[in-house]
Amino acid sequence: MYYQPNAYFTGDKIQIFKLNKKYGKLTENIALYLISSMKKAFTNFSWGQSSFALDVISNIDIELPVTKSGTIDFEYMEKYIQVIKKQLIEDVVEYKDEYISKSKSTVFK
Repeated sequence: MYYQPNAYFTGDKIQIFKLNKKYGKLTENIALYLISSMKKAFTNFSWGQSSFALDVISNIDIELPVTKSGTIDFEYMEKYIQVIKKQLIEDVVEYKDEYISKSKSTVFK
């Protein structure tokens, strides 16, 4: 599963999921959260299975965060993915700094 923000042509065995307009605009972060939740829910399927049909997957429960009032918490999803991205960037910067430091110590021995 992948997030595709722009319209595109697809094959006949591909399912396209869209956020219902009543929930607003699908942002990249919300899409990434939803895709992760859907992948977790679809773990019993494999590519090429005939059971991976729309009528079957339409009846699969997908766990999502909800607000105290019971509505889907899109704000939580947005912020959660922002935090994950920030942590990933921090990890990459830390790795880069360590790599540069080790490279300098090796080169300048």
